[in-house]
Amino acid sequence: MPDYLFPRRPQASQHGIALIVVLVMLAVISLVSGASLRAALSAEQITLNMRLESLAKEAAHIGLRHCEQALLQTPPTLPVHPAPLAPGPALWTLWSSWHGSHALAHTVPASAMSSIDSAFVPAFRPQCLLENHPAHPNLITVTARGFSPDHEADSAGRTTRGAMAWVQSVVHRCIPGTALCPVASATTSAATASTPADPDLATVTAPSATPVAPVTPAPPPASPRLQSRVWRALLNPPTP
Repeated sequence: MPDYLFPRRPQASQHGIALIVVLVMLAVISLVSGASLRAALSAEQITLNMRLESLAKEAAHIGLRHCEQALLQTPPTLPVHPAPLAPGPALWTLWSSWHGSHALAHTVPASAMSSIDSAFVPAFRPQCLLENHPAHPNLITVTARGFSPDHEADSAGRTTRGAMAWVQSVVHRCIPGTALCPVASATTSAATASTPADPDLATVTAPSATPVAPVTPAPPPASPRLQSRVWRALLNPPTP
């Protein structure tokens, strides 16, 4: 058949707009995916930092309790340093008390860090320091610092990795029998217990023979106790 009976339709011009739209959508999806991945990594890093800080705080509390338990013995099993003379600074505020060859802080032994469930002992164990409070001789300042399991430090003691936490408590070491820590008298308690409750029994005539009072051995000295405790987290600890 002749071509004039079936005329050809003009072809539409193609400018490649679909390719441009696909490339733009691909770029937007890539940006959104990258932002989401970055947000997820940031949230994971924040969670890890909070976990390390919590572990450091738990280690610091272990050191604090370790030194406080030493005060329950007579004499204390750990040295209690005297209060500083005014206007000298407290020992716990000096970095030399925590780091160096002449450090005064006590390092918690490995046996206090492990348990039956876990024998893991961190490389940096907690430290604690006992010092008399200048306000009263029976008040003792207990300062402790703890480290996260991944803690690392340079030769000067500066933290290069991980976390470190500081806690402090002021405790009143109460020695039974003193003016600030009275104890009930055993003689008074015995006399009260021997008094009859029935008034008719009080008129019974005592026997003529004088009984010999039994010899009561002296009770052992009572152990000290911590009568009060004020705890706080140190926001401005000593630094190298």
